[in-house]
Amino acid sequence: MNLKKRTLSGLFWVGLEKVGLHVIQFVVLIILARLLAPEDFGLIGMIMILFSVSSIIMEGGINQALIREKNLEKSDVDTAFLTNVLLGIFFYLLLYFTAPYVSLFYDDERLTLLVRVMGLSVFFKSFSLVFSASLVQKMNFKRELILMVPAYLVSGIGAVYLAFAGYGVVALAMKYVILELVKTILLFFLSQQNVGSSYSKKSFKKLFNFGIHLTSSKLIASMHNNLYKVLIGKFFSASVLGLYTQAQKIKRLLSSNILQAIQKVTYPTLSKIKDDEKRLKAGYIKIIQMSMLIIMPMMVLLIVTADPLIPFLLGEQWLGAVPMLQIISVGGMVFYLILIHQNILKVIGRTDVYFKLEIIQKFNVTLALVVGLWFDILILIALIVASQFVTTFIYAYKVGKFIDYTIPEQIKDIADIFVVSILVLGLTFIIKMGITQFQLHDIILLITLVVSSLLMFVGIGFAIKSEKIKLVKEFI
Repeated sequence: MNLKKRTLSGLFWVGLEKVGLHVIQFVVLIILARLLAPEDFGLIGMIMILFSVSSIIMEGGINQALIREKNLEKSDVDTAFLTNVLLGIFFYLLLYFTAPYVSLFYDDERLTLLVRVMGLSVFFKSFSLVFSASLVQKMNFKRELILMVPAYLVSGIGAVYLAFAGYGVVALAMKYVILELVKTILLFFLSQQNVGSSYSKKSFKKLFNFGIHLTSSKLIASMHNNLYKVLIGKFFSASVLGLYTQAQKIKRLLSSNILQAIQKVTYPTLSKIKDDEKRLKAGYIKIIQMSMLIIMPMMVLLIVTADPLIPFLLGEQWLGAVPMLQIISVGGMVFYLILIHQNILKVIGRTDVYFKLEIIQKFNVTLALVVGLWFDILILIALIVASQFVTTFIYAYKVGKFIDYTIPEQIKDIADIFVVSILVLGLTFIIKMGITQFQLHDIILLITLVVSSLLMFVGIGFAIKSEKIKLVKEFI
């Protein structure tokens, strides 16, 4: 099977996986949101930084280094596996014994148990990282689908059962533990990747040299992505943090899974043509255009449907998340471009530039957070979104220099998508104001807004004879 067919096949299976995971996660989110309070989700958000940082350091960029290899060597796999497991044990012990200090920081004793329970997810994950990387490196996405969907299904069912049984916020913590345990078991038996206990200093040095900058970048990104959770939980409240995290989760479930499917498949694909500059640039442009064709309409739909969507799905107690979701979705229009730019830096091996740009990005976010804490939560979120727009242009400029893709060219390639999106956004708001007076049921209002928006996107696209219509036809 040639590279193009393997890529399209990979997109199909990863897309199917993401749809399956999307449905499962969405259903579980709705059920748990109705069984638990915003404060419960806020408590998990407060400590999420600990597990995000632990996982990134444990992985050490080794996964990306393995995926980038054209042929996996046994010494590389064994070294990566042993390194991950040892770090997994270390981090679980560290989390267990520092849990009381986390409770002291937030002045909430419930966090000690939550940290110790969720710490098990880090331990279990350490055993699965290499198996997962080997499947991606071989572009065996069909087998990964068979593994991932059952894991998410079991963890979701387990969390819902515990919530019904009255375990409260512990149900949310156990969802992560069950997920990593089931994933590890399935990957161990079905990934067809053999591992041993041998350790090679040469392999470690090779993997480490590639992964160090990537790990540092991811570590900075993770700390800053979770920093707002720490600050909101500390300076506002667990309930406000719960509202914000749910708004973020809805946005991710409706957009990130699709984009991640594209990135997951195209990373190993682009890695195989990284020495052909012309093909690399052409492929990269198509990825940007296809991603924006998906993300822009998604963000528009979230902005115009947030007020009927959230109470319909989660309940009236989550109404405070409506304006948060709308502001976050504005940032989502450009934020995903940053992720695509980061992908190409990994492909061409410039993880050092990735690291430097990540520092700049997080400086912008930190500045927005420091200023935003003096105001209310909505202004804080708006400032974070503004920083994302600034960072997007910085990434576009720097990455464009490596592949001869200037900012004017990049703007031209997505300008029609952006203009059509803004036009549809305005027209849909006009339609919404016109039909709101009829006091329609939330589901009827949602369907009307979604259908009218999509029809306008397609109609305007054909009316202006957008080249992106041809791209969609080519992809299909």
